[in-house]
Amino acid sequence: MIDTVEGWNPVLGLLKHAPERLVEILLHDGPDTPRVHHLRELCARTGVALHDVAAAPHGPQHGRDERGERVIARITPWEPADWHTWKASLDPATAPLVVALDQVTDQGNLGAILRSAEFFGAAGVLLPKDRNATVTPATVRASQGALLFLDVVPVTNLARALTELKQDGFWVVGSALEGTASLADVDRTLPTVLVLGAEDQGLRRLTRDLCDLLVRVPGRGVTESLNVSAFAALALHSLSAGRSPG
Repeated sequence: MIDTVEGWNPVLGLLKHAPERLVEILLHDGPDTPRVHHLRELCARTGVALHDVAAAPHGPQHGRDERGERVIARITPWEPADWHTWKASLDPATAPLVVALDQVTDQGNLGAILRSAEFFGAAGVLLPKDRNATVTPATVRASQGALLFLDVVPVTNLARALTELKQDGFWVVGSALEGTASLADVDRTLPTVLVLGAEDQGLRRLTRDLCDLLVRVPGRGVTESLNVSAFAALALHSLSAGRSPG
């Protein structure tokens, strides 16, 4: 459960797009910069309570986090999606695009992937409960707040989840250095799961065996591959073309 958000971009994003989810905002004492002035204007416009920390009932220790951010918001709790409820809400006829992660353990990569998934309208991100980075307040920061507008779906067994989606007509596309297909080979008219693996280990064998297509992006330099979050952004841009937002 996430009930606090730290950092300017996530807080301003909520004020602009979902002020109803904000309980209050705590602002650390400091100069009235243009960014602070903009924050005060948005709070006044939306009716969200804004407290200078010295006067806030939560005490001054909440005004600044360990990284020096000066703004913290309390929000209505964000919870990950339930697998069965989320899966039942999908309409394969609309060709939704889903992201699945396999052993992506770096918190920064997780946040960046979630940001790209929300930006390109993915219907959700499958996050196995084992051997993957978990969602924390730091994930919200790394995703620049995009996590709060996205269905993140914990799954106990990724292989079983992929199998169930395949039974519903989804095409499973995995990223792999040994892939022989390109992103251009993916049929955008089909509901699709894009599976991303760890940079050092790639996809697990069972995950790879469930993929209908293994894709890679050929480069022109000597670097062998892209960072997983960079590949995710590139692939989501390509695969989201022509689809309805999730």
